[in-house]
Amino acid sequence: MKTKRKYFYLDDFEHRLLVGCLMTARNEYIHDDKPIEDVNELIYT
Repeated sequence: MKTKRKYFYLDDFEHRLLVGCLMTARNEYIHDDKPIEDVNELIYT
């Protein structure tokens, strides 16, 4: 089965806001001892 991808075009402000939210979620996951691999993948992609 082929995975369909979606692309988003963000300006600088939107990009910083999105990464900031992902980093906050990642930090909460670390604090709660939850896996962070999926969040890391979103941040680094």
